[in-house]
Amino acid sequence: MLQALSRRGPVSLTVMKHVRLEQLRDGSDIARALGCTPADVSRFASGDQRKLYQAIRLPKKGKRRRGQFRVVYKPLDPTLRLLQKNIATVLLAHATFPTCVQGFVPGRSIASNARQHLARRFVLTADIERFFESIPLGRVRDAFISVGCTAEVAQLLARLTTRRGSLVQGSSASPVLANLVCRDLDRDLLQLSTELSCTFTRYADDITISGDTAVPGSGDIAELLLRHGFRLRRGEVRVQRRGRKQYVTGLSVFDSSHPRVPRRIKRQHRLVLHYAGKYGLNNHFDHVGLTDGNERYLEQRRIEGWIAFLHSIEPHRAAQFAGMYDDAIA
Repeated sequence: MLQALSRRGPVSLTVMKHVRLEQLRDGSDIARALGCTPADVSRFASGDQRKLYQAIRLPKKGKRRRGQFRVVYKPLDPTLRLLQKNIATVLLAHATFPTCVQGFVPGRSIASNARQHLARRFVLTADIERFFESIPLGRVRDAFISVGCTAEVAQLLARLTTRRGSLVQGSSASPVLANLVCRDLDRDLLQLSTELSCTFTRYADDITISGDTAVPGSGDIAELLLRHGFRLRRGEVRVQRRGRKQYVTGLSVFDSSHPRVPRRIKRQHRLVLHYAGKYGLNNHFDHVGLTDGNERYLEQRRIEGWIAFLHSIEPHRAAQFAGMYDDAIA
């Protein structure tokens, strides 16, 4: 259970869900509702925000992005981290999102996102450039106002959830705030897609539109994004045609029954588990140069995590991999 530690004691997730945003009037109300002190609210809202976060460089996935990094910002203060988690919990209790919004909504996932685009003739995918950084403090403030906050409280909460004037990539509050900010964009993209008898979804910065007759062009998507303060990454969209590989949020959508994990990824893991089963997991780790105990532990957890992920997408195939893993550690 999520808890925020304050001088008055722990504040539970259940309490977070019952916070009435429209009843908050100032920083003291925010502190009381979200499980911190008024001094914490003042310190995080008015301090040097560059000192509140640690920049972490994460390598981007994919061959085309080899050598590129995504920078995320981790709140250094545990109270700020918990405060942002609690803000996200409160917002999710107050906001509802249409089916086209698939990212960071309870009960939705990359699988439910991909499931809406199965076996279509055309699958258009596009990325929003610098998604979180493109959302300025003013639009974050307006998002808080849209769920009932007063202007004063919205400004304080916006300061607590932004870094140097924009949303923080890495903050637990950023995804739900971005979804609130994108409501008008989602409405317009949905309308554009419906006019062409297409299906539209957005998973954070990933836009997908699929159809059997036609899909919008790059210019139409770019124009809509620009109208709402965003830019199309690389200025283009990608259209995947039936008969060739079609992926949505990393999953294959060629099958009309359900999404699938790409074959190449399953082949890679099958090969690892084959050798681990043949020679033993520890001997396999020796062979590939994993001699450090901590590295072995992390790799074993990674394999287990991948099998659990596969189970959420393809349960029957996951059972096969789980059996191979059991043989490897026996």
